[in-house]
Amino acid sequence: ATVNLTFVESAKGAKKNVTVTRQKSCSDCGGKGARSESDFTVCSQCRGTGQVRKTMNTFLGAMSSVQTCTVCRGQGKTIKHACNTCKGKGQTMSSETISIDIPAGIADGQAIQYAGGGNAGSKPGYEGNLNITVKVAEHPLLKRKGFDLHLKLFVPFTTMMLGGDIKIPTVEGFLNLRIDANTQTGTLLKERNKGIKKLNGIGHGDLIIELVAEFPRSASKQIKKEIESVMKTLSQTEFDGYRKYLDTLNKL
Repeated sequence: ATVNLTFVESAKGAKKNVTVTRQKSCSDCGGKGARSESDFTVCSQCRGTGQVRKTMNTFLGAMSSVQTCTVCRGQGKTIKHACNTCKGKGQTMSSETISIDIPAGIADGQAIQYAGGGNAGSKPGYEGNLNITVKVAEHPLLKRKGFDLHLKLFVPFTTMMLGGDIKIPTVEGFLNLRIDANTQTGTLLKERNKGIKKLNGIGHGDLIIELVAEFPRSASKQIKKEIESVMKTLSQTEFDGYRKYLDTLNKL
């Protein structure tokens, strides 16, 4: 089966219902296939052994082999009166809804196993497992890498220059991130234990934020004049990257 999860559900865990159609032991005969115990008789083909021996004559001589009896299918007994519900098969097809606990930290494409949720076997009392593949939707802002989360955060250049608080998303809700004055674009900040819970482990990954300075697409003439007046008060030597560029340029 397949279960669809939101990004947050995969990070925090969830309870999901899965509807499956599977082969189950017949409730009327208990998976035996006969109406009652008295309706079984010893197989006349294998005489109750469940196996038959076949001998073939070859140029090397007589060759013997043991095979599963095709009449009783290895059971050693046949049914005189089959169960009316399953017609002697011992199993019936049934559709049911199973509640599944999805562990926190599971990733897209991983699978979990639900014991006893599969098909019934040929012998009464045995049921296989149900394998469930998880499909996780992408988050519009957060990207998962292992158990860490990565966020590319676009910040107004004024906030990068003057400092301030920015609201950021986490799997537990929103968090206020403090940005110091004169922060450079490309700066990486780390919020420890704000990532994905480690699957079958202890602790969480981290949330890593990359700060990118954003400039306005357009500005009024008044704003441009005010920015120009401020920029004229700054010496070119106050811009480290530009100063290094000029020093290198002069050496060419």
